[in-house]
Amino acid sequence: MSRLLPSQVLRFTASIPVIVLLTARSPALAQQKPAQPTPHSQTQLEEHVKELEKHLDAADQKAASAAKELEARLNAAEQKAAGAAKEEHVVTLPAVLAFIAICVSCLTLWKGHFARFSPLALAGNLRHRMYPIRHGDERWYITSFDIPVSVTNPGARPGLVTGLRLRLHYPELAFADNHEFIPPNGNLSRIK
Repeated sequence: MSRLLPSQVLRFTASIPVIVLLTARSPALAQQKPAQPTPHSQTQLEEHVKELEKHLDAADQKAASAAKELEARLNAAEQKAAGAAKEEHVVTLPAVLAFIAICVSCLTLWKGHFARFSPLALAGNLRHRMYPIRHGDERWYITSFDIPVSVTNPGARPGLVTGLRLRLHYPELAFADNHEFIPPNGNLSRIK
């Protein structure tokens, strides 16, 4: 157990009457009416209220100007977005035209340099002649077909036409495969 020193006991006993006095005085203070402010303090309060009202008005003005500035920024952003959409369409049109031009160039390059050989033949009017041949008592006929043929190559790669033949078809005969192939015998000449 701890031992109390005499100075501590004295402090304890002195604090008890102070606590008792404070508790006895508290209800008395509660019954008293509040004191009226002095005219000098009244004017100070009014000045302080006016000052606070000025600060409130300044804060309202700042808030209103900030709202106007924010609205102006939003309008500018909307106009910029609308302008960007228009610029996007303006940028898209040349890009599409450039793509079409590249496609046409590639097609022209293919046709001019890489297209395969594909001969195109154009035949003129057919002339048929029968030549009677006699040798002693024998007689026979030699038939001749004359057809002008023009061959061209719309492709770019060279090619070789190795043969032509004439197919004769007899539409008035009723049996199947009623055709004959006649091999060519003639000369090739260049167009001058």
